[in-house]
Amino acid sequence: MGSNGVILGAIALVFIVMQIMKGRGTSGKIARGSVSGGAEKSRARKRAIAQLKAKKHNSVALYIGSLRRNKQGKPRNAKALYLPDVQRGVAIAGGPGSGKTYSAINPLIRAALDEGMPALVYDFKYPGQAECLVAYAARRGYDVRIFAPGYPESEVCNILDFMADADDALMARQIASVMNRNFARSSNSSEDKFFADAGDQLTQAILMLAKGMPNPDLMTASAVLGLDALPARIMEGKRLGELGSLPQGWHISHWVYYAFSQLLQLKDSEKTVAGVIGTASKVFSRFMAPELISTFCGQTTLPIELSGKQLVILGLDRRRREAVAPLVATVLHMMVTMNVTKKRSDPLLLAIDELPTLYLPYLTQWLNENRSDGLCTVIGFQNITQLEDAYKREQARAILGGCATKVLFNPQDPDSARMFSDYLGEEEVMIKQKSRSSGGKGGASHSTSDHLQKRPIVEPAQFNRLPVGRCVLISPGFCRKDETSIPLISSIKVPKADVLDDDWSVKTWPKVKAKLEARTPQSLGDSDRARQEIAIRMAIAAELLPLPVDGEGAEASGGRFDGGVPSILPTPKAGARVINAAALMEFTEAF
Repeated sequence: MGSNGVILGAIALVFIVMQIMKGRGTSGKIARGSVSGGAEKSRARKRAIAQLKAKKHNSVALYIGSLRRNKQGKPRNAKALYLPDVQRGVAIAGGPGSGKTYSAINPLIRAALDEGMPALVYDFKYPGQAECLVAYAARRGYDVRIFAPGYPESEVCNILDFMADADDALMARQIASVMNRNFARSSNSSEDKFFADAGDQLTQAILMLAKGMPNPDLMTASAVLGLDALPARIMEGKRLGELGSLPQGWHISHWVYYAFSQLLQLKDSEKTVAGVIGTASKVFSRFMAPELISTFCGQTTLPIELSGKQLVILGLDRRRREAVAPLVATVLHMMVTMNVTKKRSDPLLLAIDELPTLYLPYLTQWLNENRSDGLCTVIGFQNITQLEDAYKREQARAILGGCATKVLFNPQDPDSARMFSDYLGEEEVMIKQKSRSSGGKGGASHSTSDHLQKRPIVEPAQFNRLPVGRCVLISPGFCRKDETSIPLISSIKVPKADVLDDDWSVKTWPKVKAKLEARTPQSLGDSDRARQEIAIRMAIAAELLPLPVDGEGAEASGGRFDGGVPSILPTPKAGARVINAAALMEFTEAF
């Protein structure tokens, strides 16, 4: 009994030790990855509904699939895919035809419109998204405005209206930097760093100077940049302004003159000056076409500070991409800057499909720093290779890391598939192995053993085989007790009601477009009128920035502008007027 008792005690001890090791959680696991199921989706739904009910500007939820609500207004559509905490950024990746726009981006925009959020949408394939969204928003009481240079339905956005006055060097620098970087990208040009930086500085100075002149717009800036002997004219204009010898007391302020300091230091090197001016002139020369001038010259009618039921769509004319992309990128950049630097009472949806077609230098800051300000950013791109080509590797990874919610469709790219697979991690899998042995008097014997192994949750090859609409979705709402952002593998099915709404909006677009064209504020679309306006601005620029008459810089005599210089009106404050949301009641007959 003594030996048997020792053996039984040893067996019991081993059993207890095994149970203790098993109870220590996952410390013995060889892989800890897992996927979401019904419980995780239920938790995401519960949190999203709470956020929808609270309606806070910095705690926002959206959904894919229209919601049905009860009499108390509470959502009761369990089939919708709920995404809480979208203010933490949403990245949607998928190659052409994978379903990222139709299955994810457009449904999220429609959800924001259903919730009454103001929205700013970039439409790369204009009017591709506009057709699906404009009538849908108008029927829900939205004031819809479109800025699409080259199209008759476009509003006017004078970029210089983003500057408070001629001394607003910071805003001028932002405008110059975004315009020039996007021009370099759209034209696939590479420039010497010195001339690129000097071109930015000169563009900034020209914008500041034009802001203080009659007719402050990009046409005036282009006219100034086209003057011969520009350094000498700037110096002479400064001297005559201080003497009070220019029309209506016009003068160059100290801060504007200081912005030209680099150009003035180079004045003795004609070739260098010509190179710097040529670098800055490349951007402005692309805009000088009648169909484009009419959308960025004149009084701004595009709402800049968005609130309530307002939808602004920035459309890109791909036929004129090289000229239009820098302008659209600048307007988008400045609009977001104006909206996130003030205290908001409601969230703002920023939706940018095909992100790599624009260069937005502050995008990382928007994602990581402005989520608490109510900015809800939804970005779309085809694959990580495309994103890194546009934003470089480090910034592309920072952009992706700044989005807590990720919707990953078929990237059609092996590098992206490997990256996404590594991001999801590995999971444990139990492999049963059967063995058969023969020999001896007992004959053959069979045995089964279990082997614990690990494998990727989604293999790279699986990513590149995902069918249309099927994706891996990562959201902070998919959580357990001690884990969050647990991936969900799902096929997104757009509800029939949403499909019908989408078809109706596309069908109604021609009628709404005609209404938008009828109310357009563009006034310079006529070629003769555009030529006249350019000639007037060139004459005014030559009048206010005359060449020195002699070597001593004697005062210039006589005017160069027949008819005198127009009155210098006070420059408007940055930001356009907010338009009454009831303005689109005129579209009711189109529905």
